[in-house]
Amino acid sequence: MPPTINHPARPLHTHPQPRVHATATVDPARDTNAPTRLGGGDLHPHTDSPDPHIAVAAAMRNSTATFGPKPLQYAQSALADTKTAQTAPFAMKPFYGTNLNPHDAAETNTDGSLTRVVRPCAGTSSVHGVAPARTTTTNAQVVVTLTMAHRDALAANRLLQRRHAKAVTPYQVDGWQCLLSKYDLDRKYPSIVDQLSHGFVVHAPIISRSFTPPNNPSITLHQEAFNNIVYKEFEKGHYIGPFTRSQLERAIGFFQSSPLTMIPKAGKPGHFRLIQNLSYPNIPSHEGVPSVNSRVDSDLFPCTWGTFATTCTLIYSLPPGSQGATRDVAEAYRTIPLNPSQWPALVVRIGEDPPTFAVDTALCFGYGPSAGTYGALRDVSLDILQAAGIGPIIAWVDDHLFIRLPSTQVLEYNTTRHRQATSIQANGGALQAGGRIWFKGQCLADGTHEEFAEDCRFPIQDLATDSGFTFSMEHINDISNQLGIPWEPTKDTPFSSKPTFMGFEWDLVNKTVTLTNSKRQKYLSAIQEWSKAAKHTLEDVQKLHGRLSHASLVIPEGSAYLTSLQAMLGIFGSSPFMPRTPPRGLPTDLQWWSHALTSSPPLPIPHHIHSLDFNAFSDASSGCGLAITIGDRWRAWRLHKNWKRDERDIGWAESIAFEMLIRMLLTIDSSSTPLTVYGDNQGVIEAWQKGCSHNKPTNASFRRIHAILASPPRRVFAKYIPSKRNPADGPSRGKYPPTEFALLRAPIPSDIAHLIFDFDNPHCSQFCIQH
Repeated sequence: MPPTINHPARPLHTHPQPRVHATATVDPARDTNAPTRLGGGDLHPHTDSPDPHIAVAAAMRNSTATFGPKPLQYAQSALADTKTAQTAPFAMKPFYGTNLNPHDAAETNTDGSLTRVVRPCAGTSSVHGVAPARTTTTNAQVVVTLTMAHRDALAANRLLQRRHAKAVTPYQVDGWQCLLSKYDLDRKYPSIVDQLSHGFVVHAPIISRSFTPPNNPSITLHQEAFNNIVYKEFEKGHYIGPFTRSQLERAIGFFQSSPLTMIPKAGKPGHFRLIQNLSYPNIPSHEGVPSVNSRVDSDLFPCTWGTFATTCTLIYSLPPGSQGATRDVAEAYRTIPLNPSQWPALVVRIGEDPPTFAVDTALCFGYGPSAGTYGALRDVSLDILQAAGIGPIIAWVDDHLFIRLPSTQVLEYNTTRHRQATSIQANGGALQAGGRIWFKGQCLADGTHEEFAEDCRFPIQDLATDSGFTFSMEHINDISNQLGIPWEPTKDTPFSSKPTFMGFEWDLVNKTVTLTNSKRQKYLSAIQEWSKAAKHTLEDVQKLHGRLSHASLVIPEGSAYLTSLQAMLGIFGSSPFMPRTPPRGLPTDLQWWSHALTSSPPLPIPHHIHSLDFNAFSDASSGCGLAITIGDRWRAWRLHKNWKRDERDIGWAESIAFEMLIRMLLTIDSSSTPLTVYGDNQGVIEAWQKGCSHNKPTNASFRRIHAILASPPRRVFAKYIPSKRNPADGPSRGKYPPTEFALLRAPIPSDIAHLIFDFDNPHCSQFCIQH
């Protein structure tokens, strides 16, 4: 049974509760050479559900366990010999992450076995502050010589205890339960409290054989930074271990680790992000072992996304005087605890020679469903905040934009919200596209619809009547503290009329958006770095293309200057690490980008309810020429007889007709109101909607159009109509209406003046196609 999609109207990742009967027993006195699974015992789940994850998860919660001697706090030599002590620092760390007081330690005897030494309790669950070990006699001291088999059993014992303990998370389960009930959201999200208590089921695959590939060389290169990260993960209780392979297999069965990589954090020298490559191997080349990510479908874990379009919809509708502030959640993915049934697929390799491992009990960066799993829980928190009257709010992963209104505008804005909620409900409520949940509003001038990240059903409340605004940071904190949301205080930005979100500065007064200065400088520096090298890898291309694509959201004409980079993305084939020479036109494109990033003005929020429709059409015929009609007026051009060269095709001819139509319309109306035009070439229509064409001559036409629309900024919406309904079809084929209805001549761009001629040009008989 596939996991239930996290749809706002339904429970979050819910599953039917199975009936499970299981017993897990771990006793060091038993024959521990016998294979053990799922905590060292034999689990026999009997369930009505075919989903093995749910059966295992329920078994781990409901099973009983008979434990052997009290779990030990291992000394450094407990897991490896002296060679390991020099090469694998985390092969010798204590077993952190068990939520147990580290009362006991073990010392190594000369024969390699362990001696348990009882420590007095220091009254803390931390590994710090523990009183020094002391040796006592008979009643005060228990000395037990342990074999390797005993140690394996004790390792399994510790994992079993962690399985039965509450999940490690900063979130306050009682607070979630209380607020969900208070705002009548517990029926909408019936499984949240259980998942926060026992961990989330993220559909990690069942592992049928252990697979533990080595980590990326960057781990060794940045060993100290890696050690610090891993140590902190143990301290926070996210990691349990370390274990040898045999110990971990005895404790949880077969498991799979994925290569770890250290990625430098941009703008933070000496700081790194630990990435787990759960898409390795990309091709099942290691004895047929597939990657973890290849066996999961992230679309089954959808959430809302504060996209550029949804943010534009929100900002456009705000009343005058509104302010925005941003907040980030600290280590967002790591706040999500995993159900023990998920642990075997998400093990981390933390030491070498011999390899040692830790069980990762929290959601990691790199797992396919991570964004959706975190985002789904975040969406619940947004529902709680908005039910409390705080908002509107929009979020991109862990970045939150809070909007507050002037108290005087609440009534009017709630009327707008009610209209939006009605439109959303009429359009089907929550919709899903891949891993994204969104809400459809009214139709826009370009034929698309308003996009929302919420259903707008909660009215905004004036919670801070004495401040002049609807709420303050203290009101956010009042709710988030009850939930245990761990904000990163260094990333808080105060309320202002120009909040930054998604790398953009949003002007709430003038309703414009632009790149932040830091982003502009970052992208300019990226271009400069690119220009220093003659060849580039696929990763280089992907990074630069991603950055400039982001910039093109507020510099729309930039889309037509990304085609060379897009072409380069496709030339690497099966050799992504081999540097390649860029296409010939790329340096010129990057020069354009350098100028645009320096000089482009803020963009009016691209949210257009209305446009000017002059009943304007364009068309082209490969055997004759081009034509446009505006109302009952028309104009036509003839094609040069050798026009079909140098990649020029009928799509190019259609784009030239489209260009001439826009040039003519701009002589009729010079305002900034968007224009709607019509054509019958689907390829050109769709290319223009994207802002670029992969056909070079067609893209050159688009660049000229972008240039004439840049100042003042103006949008043109192209819509498709069948040829039989296109009044420009006849004139494009040489069937000209009466000349008294002909439009005045429009200047032909010099780039194409040798390829098209006015229909009444006397040179047509010499240079043009004869029809």
